Amino acid sequence: PDPKASLKVLKTVVNTLTIQKVVKNAIIKQIDAAETAFSKGVPKAADGILKGLVKQLQNYPKIIINPADAQALIQIIETIRALLV
Repeated sequence: PDPKASLKVLKTVVNTLTIQKVVKNAIIKQIDAAETAFSKGVPKAADGILKGLVKQLQNYPKIIINPADAQALIQIIETIRALLV
């Protein structure tokens, strides 16, 4: 699969989640930054951004994001990260 297409799918999934708009926007911004880095031919930077996003998702309190939703996003992100290297 194409990492760029996968990042777009990830954004779509994030938009379907019932989470605070501020949190949703922060996650989307990071996905956008990873997309930009990948488009500029810097997959390592994109991977670093996604790695940071995984850490954030792991540390969000469950009041901010449902742990099952966070885990689903992490799995998608890890799959994308595997495509980048």
